Amino acid sequence: MSAPLPGPLDYETMMPPARVSWIRRVGGENLWVWYTFNASTVYVGPVTAQPPVPLP
Repeated sequence: MSAPLPGPLDYETMMPPARVSWIRRVGGENLWVWYTFNASTVYVGPVTAQPPVPLP
């Protein structure tokens, strides 16, 4: 069984050019996994080494 999304440490941010995505930091690393999801599917985006700016 998997944990619900978004996780407690995940937050929303903008994925250029203009899409709201969720982001999760890889524990102990400066790597960030971008993702979106719906009721049945998780869409994994890029993994970046640059921390994103969270939405206000």
